[in-house]
Amino acid sequence: MNWPGSAVLYLRPGCPVMLVWNLNDKLKNGSKGVFLECVTDDKLKVWFPDIGSVQIERQSWFKRNRQGNIVESIYQFPLVLSYAVTCHKS
Repeated sequence: MNWPGSAVLYLRPGCPVMLVWNLNDKLKNGSKGVFLECVTDDKLKVWFPDIGSVQIERQSWFKRNRQGNIVESIYQFPLVLSYAVTCHKS
């Protein structure tokens, strides 16, 4: 299924992450933060500048056919690792 995240998310405390889903007016797609810890299997604690630590819950993404029926779905955290490499730095 084509969705904005990863099928498996490998996180360590202190690693930079980025949201790929709008959560509210302050936490939008592209907001960068730092992963702090796993609170439960379905909640992560992430620190965002100017906001502080926030608990991020898993979200469901759905792919629908033309009739509107769900044909695929994934249940994952709306985060990706935000390390970057450019052609000038590689």
